[in-house]
Amino acid sequence: MMPSDPLDTAEGRLATGLAVVPLAVSAGLALLTGETSWDYRLAVLGLSALAAGWTLWMVTLHPAWMANGKAAGLYIAGLVAFVAALGLLSPWFAGFFAFTGYVHSWHLLRGRWRIAGVAATAAAAVTGYFGGLPGPDPAIISSYVLVIVAIVVLVVLVSRFGDMTADQSVRRKKMVDQLAEANAKLEETMRENAGLQAQLLLQAREAGAADERQRMAREIHDTLAQGLAGIITQVQAAARAKDDPVEWRRHLDNAARLARDSLAE
Repeated sequence: MMPSDPLDTAEGRLATGLAVVPLAVSAGLALLTGETSWDYRLAVLGLSALAAGWTLWMVTLHPAWMANGKAAGLYIAGLVAFVAALGLLSPWFAGFFAFTGYVHSWHLLRGRWRIAGVAATAAAAVTGYFGGLPGPDPAIISSYVLVIVAIVVLVVLVSRFGDMTADQSVRRKKMVDQLAEANAKLEETMRENAGLQAQLLLQAREAGAADERQRMAREIHDTLAQGLAGIITQVQAAARAKDDPVEWRRHLDNAARLARDSLAE
């Protein structure tokens, strides 16, 4: 058996709270202000317990069922039946417990079934307000229908506003996630650029050093070539002046000087 989604579990608990709290408040007010007979009290407590068990079984213990449209529709039908039965016992249930039917119908059903669930809950609640179905009086029937329509319109408007707010929150969250992702990519790109810049700087330094070595090598080559050429010239001149000791000595001295200068360079 696969574990349930924590989000589904949390939603199920919230849905149970939205049912149990209004139900408990309605039951308490009904017992405090209603009849004092044991039959009435047992009916209120018994139906309230069954309604709480219905929500607990369907929504809290089996939240995955609510993803199925048929199961959700069955749950809402049972919930509307409890609203109608308890509303006939006390109008407090039509006032507070019916709120659960509106909320669950809108959040658990899909499409036009949402409005159908809200309308059915409103009809059950208004029937409790009126103490039963309206009689043949046209004014009473018109009031009955008008109240149902007003409740449905109000619930739909408030629910749609809540959906719009939720959608805006989701879009904001997506925008924040996208910005965070973009920032992460930007930081990664900046790190890559920093690495590339360091590599380029190292390559530029190596290229500069290589150019400097080549320049120095050319200068040394030119200096030595000039010196060797001068030495060869002086040696050749000394060879030609071998009959003149002074010239011969001068050319050899010049050759020695050029050799020392070349070595110094």
